Amino acid sequence: MITEDPQLEMRLRHYGSVLQDAARVNPELHGRIIARVDHRAPARPHRFVAQLAVVAAMILVAVGGLALMLRVRANELAKAESRITSVSPADGATGVPLDGEFRVLFASRTTAMPVVSHEPADGTQATGQWLGTTLVVKYSGLRSHTRYGVVVSGDYTSSLGGKGHFEKRWSFTTEFGPPPAGVPLIWYSTSPPYGPTPPAGSLVAIDWNGDVVGMLHAAGGVNQSPDGSRLDVAGRGYVDQAGHPISAVQLDKGGPGWSDDSRHVCVMRSASGGIPQGNAEPAWLFAGPIEGPLHRVAQAGSVGGQSGPRIVACSYQNDRAVVVEDVIMWTSEVWVYRLSTGALLYHHQYTSGAVASSVMASRDGRYLAEQTTSTDAQGHQIYADTFIRRTSDGAVVARLSGQTVNAFSWDGSRVITTPALGSADSHEVRLVDWQRGQTLWRLAEPPGIAPGFAYVFSLARPGGTDLIVGVAANSTGQSPVDQLWLVHADGAATSVAKGPIFPSFQEGF
Repeated sequence: MITEDPQLEMRLRHYGSVLQDAARVNPELHGRIIARVDHRAPARPHRFVAQLAVVAAMILVAVGGLALMLRVRANELAKAESRITSVSPADGATGVPLDGEFRVLFASRTTAMPVVSHEPADGTQATGQWLGTTLVVKYSGLRSHTRYGVVVSGDYTSSLGGKGHFEKRWSFTTEFGPPPAGVPLIWYSTSPPYGPTPPAGSLVAIDWNGDVVGMLHAAGGVNQSPDGSRLDVAGRGYVDQAGHPISAVQLDKGGPGWSDDSRHVCVMRSASGGIPQGNAEPAWLFAGPIEGPLHRVAQAGSVGGQSGPRIVACSYQNDRAVVVEDVIMWTSEVWVYRLSTGALLYHHQYTSGAVASSVMASRDGRYLAEQTTSTDAQGHQIYADTFIRRTSDGAVVARLSGQTVNAFSWDGSRVITTPALGSADSHEVRLVDWQRGQTLWRLAEPPGIAPGFAYVFSLARPGGTDLIVGVAANSTGQSPVDQLWLVHADGAATSVAKGPIFPSFQEGF
């Protein structure tokens, strides 16, 4: 018994329990106090016992009040804590631009300006600015393909004077920068390069092992040189592999056509060096370094109506260029010139309608692939066999049945072919050893299209025998390649990039 008054004892116990529950007094402390006053001892005066009970109650009230106050202060501090709802770049993001901005979205603005920092501490950061409840910090000069950690931190104060500190950490990896010089490159875009308003996108460079080695940003069409060290960028002119300007590009008929040394071009112009205006105006082959000036080499064909000359090979390494004259859908004539002197090395005229306007040449001008035409049982014009012709003496040295040549390997020993238009023979893109008549590799054309209507992109490895091949469903410029294949001379092939891909190299027929 706490007292000899059962009612008082009951009230005191009840009051202590209420205080304990309301103020969340430590149960152990409450138990010790009750046990202490409940300890049976020699009878004491009623007044002393009552005073003791009151003191116990006061202790419980004081402890409970302190706990309640601490709880209120903690709640207020929690309410004042800075809450971050999102960050940009996102945690774990890759391909982040080297110049950009950190964005931290808060539930509400903080009283003090938070501090944003990144490690490694490369480049520079501008002073943070509030945009609504978003803290924006611009940065520049980060290193390419590097993992960075970001920290945003700050202090805050509650309405009751409590102080706290918040901190948020995340990381990201930057994009590849420009590729190194001296490495043969294969370029492709990740967004459609053509159309009324082509979107800006990443221009990706891979090496001949299929490894990504660099990136640039460009909008519009891009046409790379054979080794990828130079780019013809729509609206910007010629640039190097790092995107640095080299020279402007003049619009020409039937060109420009890259030389196999990736430093020169061959183009078709009027005799005075301007753009041919038509009306059967004679066309002239010009050649020279991309920085200019170009020199006039020789006259080849004329421009007028739906006819005109087209450059199919420009070889500064072999000192020759090949020009064909197309008339509507047919090729009527071909010339092979020595670039240094303008001397005519080979000339041939085709019977009208006998050869389609898909004549291809090896990069050094030694061989021509001539797609012949025929008629079917209904009298419709169709493609037939392809002849491989040697330009040194005009001899036909091979015949490919029902196939169209898309490209030669660098050494001229292999060709990439597609089914001839109108042929029902196959739906395959092939690598063919034309000298032995062997098919070394096959790739099915995209489903749902007629044989030969696939759009094939091919790039020969400079100085080697490999080719990069990609196949799109059509030639609109908006149809992507699903993947790029590295095809070796023995027919072994490896997928080196997956789409959507818009190649920046030679477009086939």
